[in-house]
Amino acid sequence: MGVNMTSTMAKFGAGRRSPRARATSVAVTSAALALAMLIGVAAQSQPALASAPNPFTLPPQRVLGRGDVMPDVSLVDQTGAARSLKDFRGDTLVIGFIYTSCKSECPLVTAKFGALESRLPPSGFHLVEVTVDPARDSARVLAAYAKTHHVDGARWTLLTGSETAIALFERALGVSAIDDGRGTIVHNDRTIIVDGRGIIADVIDEAGWTPDDVASDARNVAGLAANPLDRLDLALGQAVAYVCGGVVNGRTGLTDLIAVIAIFGLSAWAMVWVSRRFFST
Repeated sequence: MGVNMTSTMAKFGAGRRSPRARATSVAVTSAALALAMLIGVAAQSQPALASAPNPFTLPPQRVLGRGDVMPDVSLVDQTGAARSLKDFRGDTLVIGFIYTSCKSECPLVTAKFGALESRLPPSGFHLVEVTVDPARDSARVLAAYAKTHHVDGARWTLLTGSETAIALFERALGVSAIDDGRGTIVHNDRTIIVDGRGIIADVIDEAGWTPDDVASDARNVAGLAANPLDRLDLALGQAVAYVCGGVVNGRTGLTDLIAVIAIFGLSAWAMVWVSRRFFST
């Protein structure tokens, strides 16, 4: 009985791998283990996602409006000091909502607050900006932002706090803020005027307000003489924003009203022209 040596050697060789194949296998296995270890370390170094409050698990809350008392929450200002809105009782407040890493709307709002400061008396009024990004906007970050925008701490306060406290405060005031996961906070524009008793006097739901408009509104709330045209301009801007879904930042209510009237006027003229051109006998 003969033995096929060629077949036997082939089978024997098939059961063994060449040194190059063994080296490749070891390298691939080592790389996979190293990658798994890196992923594990990276996962442990990431902050827990559960630390941020889930807006859908927060208790139901009625949105406050004109005539309601401002909620009293414990917050922190740009110096790191604990603050409460009760600290500002006696002053008429103008409250806005921003976050420091914003590259579009928020710096414009802060710039308008700076212009607003120069239009209000040095006493009896206080400007407040509350961050919608407390996870990143610590007191130290707010201090740097305040320095960049020349914030006078005696007349203008930036506030942050715990994520839960800020979320509840914003919800109570009708401010919605959502992190898109890429560092951008999507939030609505809302400016609130509060009288010296801590009662909400006005809510401005459009980004196109001008410093003159809001200064006149705040002066009126404080019982001081105010320009009626500026107050009318603000009211018209809010009305147009409500009807048209918002305005471009920096435009005024009178400009918006003129634009709306012009659009309707041109539309009516076009309809009359078409009817006369094609349907007249």
